Amino acid sequence: MGCVIPTPVYGRPREYVLVDYAAAPAWLATNRYILSGYRAYFSFRLCLVSIFRLHNESANMWSHLAATGLAAALLHALVVRSWVFDPVARAVGADGPGADVVAGHSSAFAIYLAAGVVAFAASAIFHTFYCTSAPVSALLARLDYMGIALLMSAAFMPGIHFGFACYPLLSSFYQLLITLVSAATLGLLLFPSIGLFHQGYYTRLGMYGMLAGLAVVPISHWVYLHGWAAEEVSLILGRMLMVFFWLGVAAVIYVTQIPERWFPGTFDYFGHSHMIWHAIAAWIFWYHLNSALLYLDFRSQHACPKGHNPIEFVANAADR
Repeated sequence: MGCVIPTPVYGRPREYVLVDYAAAPAWLATNRYILSGYRAYFSFRLCLVSIFRLHNESANMWSHLAATGLAAALLHALVVRSWVFDPVARAVGADGPGADVVAGHSSAFAIYLAAGVVAFAASAIFHTFYCTSAPVSALLARLDYMGIALLMSAAFMPGIHFGFACYPLLSSFYQLLITLVSAATLGLLLFPSIGLFHQGYYTRLGMYGMLAGLAVVPISHWVYLHGWAAEEVSLILGRMLMVFFWLGVAAVIYVTQIPERWFPGTFDYFGHSHMIWHAIAAWIFWYHLNSALLYLDFRSQHACPKGHNPIEFVANAADR
């Protein structure tokens, strides 16, 4: 049987009118501590108008619209003017000691930035248009969830690329592993029992937690290969742990609906848990990108140990 779609009790508004929690339909009023500022059954035209008006989704919309613009601008710079991102070209030149190691780094950044564009755009679109109807809300929510999974998966790629740059087989193995896990996660989100807005809430949280927890495997392997005292481990590991810490903080805030739980109605427009979640997600995206650029700079100045040069690896394999 299909899901039951609620019928508007007051018709679709023709003008910009907000309703409170009690008047909002159940599929729209998902946070009982947000008491006002709801857009209900808006047309697509009114949804577009609402981008420039104040309501309880304004901060959610604009935070990820801004993040989309940032990610798109960085991706454009990478593709069209890649020298902006290339410390090798600007600092050590093509003959730097690690130039062989960072070959192909643009693809790792492109995957991450493109996933950021998709994920943040899906989020912004969801928060802009999901007030139209229950079916539209369900569709856009699923796209939003898939965007989250895509960005989490893409975030692995720069670290794997640089962390295992001197170990091509391991790099390929972990990239393939993450690709398969990502495909499986995206496939599961297509199931109504998992991907619909009001269903599979804790299942989705568990899937995201497992996807993030998968990072323990390549990180542990990376530390084992290089050793705790290695310069690159000292440089990057703390930044990785910082990302996990703030992911945990964001997840706790999102699930517990703090601070609006403590002061219902006070954070209807600004400062509520979902806004904080969005802000932390955008900051993590930027911080993780800077960590990858820092690792690129390190790699560009440090050659692989003897026997682990990727070019030598390919040449030796061809001779066998």
